[in-house]
Amino acid sequence: MALTKSLGAIMIIPMALEYLRQRRYSLKKLQWNVIFLGLYPAGLGLYMLYNHAITGDFIAFAHYQQSVWGFSIDKLGEVIIKCFMFQDAGIIIIIAVAAIAIAFAKRWMDLPRFAACLVLLVTPFVGGITASGPRYMLVAFPIFLLMGERIHVGWKVYAVFVPVQLFLMFTWALRMPVII
Repeated sequence: MALTKSLGAIMIIPMALEYLRQRRYSLKKLQWNVIFLGLYPAGLGLYMLYNHAITGDFIAFAHYQQSVWGFSIDKLGEVIIKCFMFQDAGIIIIIAVAAIAIAFAKRWMDLPRFAACLVLLVTPFVGGITASGPRYMLVAFPIFLLMGERIHVGWKVYAVFVPVQLFLMFTWALRMPVII
């Protein structure tokens, strides 16, 4: 999920939580490098200003996505209901497995990683689960599980997850029907 995209900028939440966790959630321990967290929303803001200068519309990129690809930003509840009413069973199973994996792994994750997993689970609903859901959840989700500092796993887990990760990325990149 690109941090420069409008929905990718939501990843600032788990990143800020991780920064605060490293500072033991004390505002007194913040350092000057906290300003780097502001680069993500600042980049999106600059892109919006650029869009306004060119087109006269701050969110021209969102309108383009809606007119060309049919993407729209809707209420989360409505999107979830539509998703379950009009999707095939495969995507519903993917969502359920991801939600169960997050719930199961919660006891080993700290708040920033849990927030990152929730962002990965919820964000695709906004753009349309068929367009982006499997890509966000299947391609990126194993990375967060493997990169967790507090999850100590043996080489066997890596031996399983790394080929799965490579397979999912390969099928997504080639637009094979396994993912999209």
